[in-house]
Amino acid sequence: MSKNTKKIIWPNTAERFVAFFDIMGFTQMVFRESHDIVKNKLYKLKEIISSIDTFYETEKTESIIRTVLFSDSIMIVSNNNTKDAIRHVCSSAACFQRMCLVGQIPVKGAIAHGNMTCDFDQSIYFGRPLIDAYKLQQDLVLYGTILHNTAEVKTKDYGMEDKLVKYLTPFKSGKTNHVNIDWIHPLDIGGYKMDPNAVVETLYNAVSGQTRIYVDNTLDFVSMVYKVQSAIQMHCVTSF
Repeated sequence: MSKNTKKIIWPNTAERFVAFFDIMGFTQMVFRESHDIVKNKLYKLKEIISSIDTFYETEKTESIIRTVLFSDSIMIVSNNNTKDAIRHVCSSAACFQRMCLVGQIPVKGAIAHGNMTCDFDQSIYFGRPLIDAYKLQQDLVLYGTILHNTAEVKTKDYGMEDKLVKYLTPFKSGKTNHVNIDWIHPLDIGGYKMDPNAVVETLYNAVSGQTRIYVDNTLDFVSMVYKVQSAIQMHCVTSF
């Protein structure tokens, strides 16, 4: 190992950031679609996750970010709770959200912060941030990723604003302001161009009835992000 290369140590238990994602309608997908279609979607999901791992891995250091896949749930965790850690978790979460929607895999997720045990050798994962993130995304009625208050406080402490959007977010109990991840604009990972509206609208083909409200709400979010971005650009032009 090079003298200038610092090896990142992964403690089993630490204060860290945890992003938890759930594939929407996975049970119905298993019953509705053929086994091969479901298998291919899971392989695609694994490919997306592996691209995130590959982005962070090097031959000389261990990554600050790790991913875990179990059935229809995905977890992205950091090895500490520094500004770099939350920045990379948010970026990875945005990339994951973006690439899943492009692959027509509807997911929703949340990011929380706290004391968390991640024993990768024994496959043991538990802690309050995992529960906080799981419960928050479960109540979300949107294909997106939001911040639990424990993570939101940290982003404020660190002065982070990039790729974060405050939005009147739809939940099962009603709408309330929450900080959302901007997965729409190009990112460090998987930053290829796409048409978010076209990508999201295609999801109408897979759902009917009340479930379509997720697609409606996601399109509203896309529209809001574009309006905010347009207003910022207009302000910059007029200020110049």
